[in-house]
Amino acid sequence: MTEVQKEKKDEELKKEELKEQLEAKREEKQEKKEETSKKEEKSPLPEKDPKDARISSLFKRKPLKILLLLLQDKQWYPSLLARESDQSYVHATKIIALLEGMDIVSSELTGKKRMIKLTEKGEKIARALEEITKTL
Repeated sequence: MTEVQKEKKDEELKKEELKEQLEAKREEKQEKKEETSKKEEKSPLPEKDPKDARISSLFKRKPLKILLLLLQDKQWYPSLLARESDQSYVHATKIIALLEGMDIVSSELTGKKRMIKLTEKGEKIARALEEITKTL
């Protein structure tokens, strides 16, 4: 055998070894995936209740500020609420939309301005939150 043939044979052997190593790693990964999927099947995580997320969002600083501001006897529109609660207009409108979706606030157009006010349900919630903040 010539030197060139030996080198080619060595290269082929190395390639085969690498292929075998890669295959072994793939099999290990597949086994691990199967093990984790079996574990997940045995002990599934409890599903998060979307109601919990909505409730926790009310206790965040900025939505809380908006709710407490709306308790004041004043005509509120989004840009004023944003300014008074120290946040951007975009963020305030997102919070207002969230509160509208939860039927806590309602809005109506008066001319060019959109007026925001608490619903009956929203007023109860805002008063309760006000009590909590005073207690703390």
